[in-house]
Amino acid sequence: MAQDVKLFKKNAPWTDKDGVVHNGKNLYVQCGDVLIPVRVANFSTDEKRDEQYRSRRAVFEAFAEELPERDKHDPESPAQENVGNTKSVSHSVSKNAADDVLSAADPF
Repeated sequence: MAQDVKLFKKNAPWTDKDGVVHNGKNLYVQCGDVLIPVRVANFSTDEKRDEQYRSRRAVFEAFAEELPERDKHDPESPAQENVGNTKSVSHSVSKNAADDVLSAADPF
């Protein structure tokens, strides 16, 4: 069964430590009825700047649609973030959970 996946963006102004207001954008992926925030990775280090960061971010923003305003009365709205629809899931995890994963993946 195929699910629709959509990319959305939303204006998110923020203020730096000097009090200057900047315009930013938050990115979200909608998978089915779940809205997942997305962060574009910046691989800059002290020695080397990530030259491709701005272009990767620009591609995401170019293909993203504006996130529709959240309608509090419409539960089918894609901006609805499933507030109150949490399910409790109990997991049994052993001390060596990584060993369990490896042993389950390795048939030998």
